[in-house]
Amino acid sequence: MIDIKPIVNKKINCLDGSIATVAGYFNRNYEMLLSDAWRFGFEASQGKDTKCFGKSISGYTLLNFLNLKKYHGIEVKFYHGLDYKKFIKVIKSELDKGIPVGIKLDSFYCPWDKNYNILHNSGHHFLATAIEEKEMYCMDTFYEYIGTIELACFQELENRLFTFNIINKTTDVKYKTVILESLSGIDIDFTYKCLLNLADCIENYIDYKVETEGYENVWHSPLIYELGQVQSGRLRYYVFLEFFLKRFNLIGLEAILKMLELAAEEWNAVRNALVKSFMGDIFANFRGKISDRVRNIAEIEKITYFELKELCEIHNK
Repeated sequence: MIDIKPIVNKKINCLDGSIATVAGYFNRNYEMLLSDAWRFGFEASQGKDTKCFGKSISGYTLLNFLNLKKYHGIEVKFYHGLDYKKFIKVIKSELDKGIPVGIKLDSFYCPWDKNYNILHNSGHHFLATAIEEKEMYCMDTFYEYIGTIELACFQELENRLFTFNIINKTTDVKYKTVILESLSGIDIDFTYKCLLNLADCIENYIDYKVETEGYENVWHSPLIYELGQVQSGRLRYYVFLEFFLKRFNLIGLEAILKMLELAAEEWNAVRNALVKSFMGDIFANFRGKISDRVRNIAEIEKITYFELKELCEIHNK
């Protein structure tokens, strides 16, 4: 069994945590992977056509694998649709080289996942650290689980996994370059407009019965799920920026991190307020307050963007 220490960080998700743990095992960092995590998109017209606005939201929770390779020397390769025999062969090959293997498994089939035997989804990520005849030894940094899973879980599935290749040649991280490149991928005027449009739709158009139709659990509905991804993106971008605070001790960055964390907290408050009002059949009474909260988020994120950009430009002089 590979002796590996889990990297647990509540601000990142299961895939991030798996990659971070392997990075730590090889004495590497991983944070540049998260350089594109702060994104937002909303097509109000699409929501008005379908009457389901949740499906019109996109948190754009992207991972920058090019930066992971360039700055941290870690290359990740994803495999999809593997039959059981090929799946086991790849795992054994990587483990024999002393490298953990990433596994992606529908939460419905993952025994320690909260959605086990309840909900199918795109997949939960964890690491395989050893394999025997009937079981696999696992490390899950998200659920903080270290144990085994029966190989029988994978026998009838089209299996997915990801492998790691460690590269010696890397590029030095220059904070001005990396942060400004990250910000160049954000059209802040477009993002601000999308946020205001979302606030308007919450106040005037959203029908909570349509948004939750077909979902026994409100938390699984597209609107609540996507807003959770938006919140996650802010927390993951926080981890990206925190790297520069620790490495370069940039004056002014700590205040920006607090604003980004505030935005994440506000997104969480919006989600909770929506769920509470949906479940209590009192959404009509809270439309205005929730929409105003989204407008406040729009202001926070716009200020955060420009202050971060100004910080880089100041230090560039």
